[in-house]
Amino acid sequence: MLILDSDDHVDAIVKETYDNWEQNLWDPTYFQDRTILAHTDEEVNKINECMMSKPPGWEKVCYSSDSVSDIDVDFNYDESMYTT
Repeated sequence: MLILDSDDHVDAIVKETYDNWEQNLWDPTYFQDRTILAHTDEEVNKINECMMSKPPGWEKVCYSSDSVSDIDVDFNYDESMYTT
């Protein structure tokens, strides 16, 4: 694959690798048969951002947490619900 000089090299690589992604958006084998290799996580993030900006629709951000914060609110709950 030859990628010509471009101002946005990430977009050029994505366009060349996934040239007709709109027609194959719901075909999992289309994406499984193509790969973009990157040297660093920074480049992987750039490629992911480029790819995620392409599909139509609204973006939905899902947050997660590895810990639960302490809350000083007194909830009215029945402690007998919990086994000891």
